[in-house]
Amino acid sequence: MLCESAERPPEGREWRYELKLDGFRAIGRKSGRSAQLWSRNQKDFTRRFRHVTKAIADLPNDTIIDGEIVALDKNGKPLFNLLQGFGDAQAIVFYAFDMLMLQGKDARLWPLEDRREQLREIVPTLPDTIRYSETFNVALPDLMRAVRKNQLEGIVILLPLEVEPPIVQGREA
Repeated sequence: MLCESAERPPEGREWRYELKLDGFRAIGRKSGRSAQLWSRNQKDFTRRFRHVTKAIADLPNDTIIDGEIVALDKNGKPLFNLLQGFGDAQAIVFYAFDMLMLQGKDARLWPLEDRREQLREIVPTLPDTIRYSETFNVALPDLMRAVRKNQLEGIVILLPLEVEPPIVQGREA
């Protein structure tokens, strides 16, 4: 799913937030002995980000994850301009935030929390190039202050636990 802008983010204990990372949205796939990495626009990133692709190869077979390829500066801060030429990037990493398929099972129909829990369990078994994108269940003003102070791109708001994903043409979105 693509992010949409909001004038005023929703607040409340039921909402969860992730950091919006300044990088390339990407899908990683492990199938058999093959690992691929591509953009949401289906550009092949497999060779461009070889070390990320190599880490994707350690996923369980027939598994697909969704995330963001990010270049980190010497302080661990994501900077998009470092990603374009790899210039002074200290690390290029993949922050995984969703599991689309797990060992051949279509995970997109599972609740988001279940997919993220599976992802949370798998990521520590992978090379450090693959990282889990944490969610924050904190007061929105506190999180926004931290985002501004650290000059981060923003936040992503996740649907509250009680809200079901919308149904589109008889299928879940």
